[in-house]
Amino acid sequence: MGKQVRAVRALLATLLVTVIGLPVLVAAPLLTATTAHAAEPEAWARVSIDQVSPALPSRDQPDEKVTLSGRVTNTSDVELSNLQVAFWRSLDPIETAEGMTAALASAANDPLGARALGGSLFVNVPSEDDRTLEPDESTSFTITATLAQLELPDIDGIYLIGVHLRGRTDSVGPDITVGRGRTFLPVVSETPKEKVRQTSVVVLSSRPSLVRTGYFADDHLVDELSGDGRLTRLLEAAGAQGTSFAIDPALVQEVQAMVAGYRVLSDDGTSREGTGAAAAQTWLSRLAGLITSGDGYRLPYGNPDVTALVHDGDTGRLREAVRIGAQVPATAGLRLLVLPGNGTADEETVQAVAALDPAVILLSDATIRTATAIDSPVLRGPAGSTLVRYTAGASGGGPGPAPRSTPAKVQQRMLADTWIAARSAPEGSPAGRVRVVTDPNQTAGRDNEVAAPWLAGATLTQLLTATPAAWSGEYRYTAGARDAELTAAQLAAARGLSEQFGTYTDLLVEPRVAQADAAIALPRSVSLSWRDDETRSQRYTSTVEDYLDDVLYERISLGVIPRVSTTGRLGTFPITVRNDLPAGADPDTNAIKVRIVFGSSASQRLTVAPIDIARVDAGQTVTVDAQVQAETNGSVRVRAQLQSPDGISVGRSKPVEVTATQAGTIGWLIAIAAGIVLVGTTVLRIRQVGRERAAEEHEPEPLAVSRPPDRADAPDGSKDTLDV
Repeated sequence: MGKQVRAVRALLATLLVTVIGLPVLVAAPLLTATTAHAAEPEAWARVSIDQVSPALPSRDQPDEKVTLSGRVTNTSDVELSNLQVAFWRSLDPIETAEGMTAALASAANDPLGARALGGSLFVNVPSEDDRTLEPDESTSFTITATLAQLELPDIDGIYLIGVHLRGRTDSVGPDITVGRGRTFLPVVSETPKEKVRQTSVVVLSSRPSLVRTGYFADDHLVDELSGDGRLTRLLEAAGAQGTSFAIDPALVQEVQAMVAGYRVLSDDGTSREGTGAAAAQTWLSRLAGLITSGDGYRLPYGNPDVTALVHDGDTGRLREAVRIGAQVPATAGLRLLVLPGNGTADEETVQAVAALDPAVILLSDATIRTATAIDSPVLRGPAGSTLVRYTAGASGGGPGPAPRSTPAKVQQRMLADTWIAARSAPEGSPAGRVRVVTDPNQTAGRDNEVAAPWLAGATLTQLLTATPAAWSGEYRYTAGARDAELTAAQLAAARGLSEQFGTYTDLLVEPRVAQADAAIALPRSVSLSWRDDETRSQRYTSTVEDYLDDVLYERISLGVIPRVSTTGRLGTFPITVRNDLPAGADPDTNAIKVRIVFGSSASQRLTVAPIDIARVDAGQTVTVDAQVQAETNGSVRVRAQLQSPDGISVGRSKPVEVTATQAGTIGWLIAIAAGIVLVGTTVLRIRQVGRERAAEEHEPEPLAVSRPPDRADAPDGSKDTLDV
């Protein structure tokens, strides 16, 4: 499949260059500590080796029996017949780390090796009477051989042993090898002088499911907490002697919520009663014992994707995860351990994490590369922090073909790796080696305890007593490692939830409910579990978002009269705020404080003043009067909108058509009055002028006074005189 994908990518790149002439940048593949594997020979069945006993046979006892147990499954679409499992081994001893790397990368038929005693050491399967497997059918097997029968050379080393599944794909055809299984077997007589001090850290975490108090997105924890579930097996491994553990406080909180009674949400918004209370109680009881007696650490709450948050500039979210995790009572007494995704980080991330004052920062040997050999995995980090370098391949599986990571193969790989490390270690203090266990298949056997004369167990706390070694301070963080972080879309969805929770908190008179829900959901929304799982990540954030949408847009609402009229320039109309959030024993529970604002495209004609409402209790309504100011007659459509005190819109806006019917009456009265005054003044002036003119018309003309003629003029020649 990998070759096909690469071929398709190459073809697409060629087409892009040829058709549109654009250069193509091909992202570098993700570099990990895993080994590249050669192509396996054709197989019709899968062979799983599930148990090797004894794990360390003694070369000095040639008659000691070595037993392999496992399971074969017909993975083809044809019937397999005449089946038998034959003991197989390679006669080439592996004595170096390079030899181990080559063996892990080799195909199942490299080296060819040989079937023990020429193939005469075998067992028929499924039984002597029935040697047929139909497609998808499985059966178990157990086969035993002595060291003498295996005919291994007289050389201490690691040997490849296993089985060949022989049979027919055609009932009349020849017998062929239809499946293979291999593992490592250390066969030694001389114990190395040096010991390897190995520390195992079991990580107890799971994909988030709790979305708010008492409600889960799914019920997957029931299976993980069951008698043979993933978390149960990891808890058992964490209790092994010389083993440490790191636990996510959010996981503890989820399991506690299951015990208290919980509901599981469905896609359609309904919910059902959860069924995991009993399994959760049993697991919590065992965890309490482990915390009391074991060597434990706590992860940041929700086990967030540290590198993604740092590169997104959201170190505040990281600090909050540490703060919340320290408040979970069951794990509050444990010291802080930070494990970035895949143990990979750059300098920026490590410096940000160091500011959180953790007891230890776990980093893979793929990230921390030293120019010179440093025996101690304890290194000096920035700002006085302590780094512990773990071996990424230490919990890896055995040789192919798949399945590689059965507990038996992990156990034999560990024994082989540590024997080679002890054999090549310089004289002096034992070299330290740290492995991280995140999956039950990485445990070495059921109890995670492996005894070998060259292996010394040590807890992480014991390891940290060593003085941190100085190193170059160079980190290796590839483009592929960065591509593995949470995507931009996932981080954006988490920011959206944070904004919604901020609005929810701002609305409440007493915000404890919203703060508690935010403390649950926000750290989980950026969990490391969501890497390469965008579907479940989106479902989780969508579930939380739907809940917040219901709170902010459905349960808090406005009630209005669609059409109102005012008579006059100023007027009022009623408007109601409804709070349908559930009430609690405390009257402050879910009580809200809101503001109502009004907007229109004709604010120059009509405005409605905003209204602040200090309190609306849960399950109650409050009705207030909206104040209208109209400048002209006519109808104006306004929209009423609820807001939080910080001005963030909540609920759905409601339209109101406001009609002003006598908005200009006063103005007209003033104009009319002014007109009357003007007319009156004019009339009065006209009358006054008229009277003045009339008076002038009726005044008597002055008398005409004639002078008497001079006496000389008189006929008789005399003159008259008028005495006045």
